[in-house]
Amino acid sequence: MLRKLAPVREIPVPGVIDCGTVGDTSYLAIEFCEGTVAADVTNEGARALLRALGRLVAIVHNAVGFSQAGNPVADDGSIRVDGPGDWVGTLEELLDAEAQILRDTPFESAANRAKSLLADHTSTVEDPSTIRLLHTDLNPENVFVDSEGEISCVIDWEYATAGDPVWDVTSAEQTWFYEGPFTSADRDALLEGYRAIRKLPAGYKRRRPLYLAFLSVGKMVGLAGGSEVDQGDVNASSERIQQLHRQFECRIDAIADR
Repeated sequence: MLRKLAPVREIPVPGVIDCGTVGDTSYLAIEFCEGTVAADVTNEGARALLRALGRLVAIVHNAVGFSQAGNPVADDGSIRVDGPGDWVGTLEELLDAEAQILRDTPFESAANRAKSLLADHTSTVEDPSTIRLLHTDLNPENVFVDSEGEISCVIDWEYATAGDPVWDVTSAEQTWFYEGPFTSADRDALLEGYRAIRKLPAGYKRRRPLYLAFLSVGKMVGLAGGSEVDQGDVNASSERIQQLHRQFECRIDAIADR
């Protein structure tokens, strides 16, 4: 994936030194990324950074498109897509996998509810106008910023997906404003940067509330998949579990109110 994106100068990806497998383990060696991790950027530079992030997301969406949704796989210098072929099926696979991870955890009911939510709103998310390359994990730890405040490098493309651009925009919002270092008041800067390159994806306002609910389940997977729930600080775990449940319920309510 990185080698495919390298010729697109506007997408700052690290050079690949080597990649392969050793036994059952895959590895990837990349060049050093210059700059500061975006999570360490001060509030003073937040708006400029978020506009740059919005532009970057739009540039990625412009750069690579597909005829079907699924898992993009590098194949002899090109990228083919494996998977269900349609976006609804891709989301079903994601939610099914997350539900399996969350079985017998405090989040099992939320995972099953998310699956039902998708089934009830299939017509809202099916057939997005375009299928584009999505990074899906543009969190502040994966973005580096140079001394001028411009994005110098983006890493961790292993979760890249061929899908609805609305998902990528919403995922960035979730990570940077709901869980990350910036507030929702900065959200307009991200969208302003995106619109400077391309229009917001068709159906953004309709699908965003659904995607926020689904992304809450992803956060639950992140918590349940680590050691925090089972053997960490019990009080901290309980508080975080309740916080994620409240977030999920609020997002469900937002869908019902539309």
